[in-house]
Amino acid sequence: MAPRFETSAQLGLDFFQRRLRITGSFDHKSGYSLLNGTERIRCQSRNNCFGTYDKDAPLWMQARAVAVRETSGNTQFGFMENATFTRFRELTAIWTLPQRLVSKTGAKDATFVFSARNLHKWTKYSGIDPESDSDAGSTISTQTDFQAAPPPSYFIFRFNVTF
Repeated sequence: MAPRFETSAQLGLDFFQRRLRITGSFDHKSGYSLLNGTERIRCQSRNNCFGTYDKDAPLWMQARAVAVRETSGNTQFGFMENATFTRFRELTAIWTLPQRLVSKTGAKDATFVFSARNLHKWTKYSGIDPESDSDAGSTISTQTDFQAAPPPSYFIFRFNVTF
């Protein structure tokens, strides 16, 4: 099920007479559930999920582990979780070099760019990541994170020169 509510915010600040620009963006998605398929399989057939091996696991995790082991063909309900999250999606810093330095090289302008994506997420979802979906593009109505990778964090450094 797709999120019913999606919000995005982008903020930007300029420093040093607009030579340095820092921007950040945040995404928030809510109003949907996701099947924690990886944990369901671990509890159902491998007996190595948090709800079965740790006596300090919350009672709701212990209960869903027992339920899926006893009636695996009848219930996955305990593994349908609220997938609401807020993610620090991107941070970018752009530094424009002083014109007096750039003009000595014959260039019109030059900038250094640093960008980072998927820096942090805030969620109560206990699975891999609420944006993971191993059935993406499928006609199955239930999304699941079963053996799916979360969006990667990555960093980009770039030097732009205009002649």
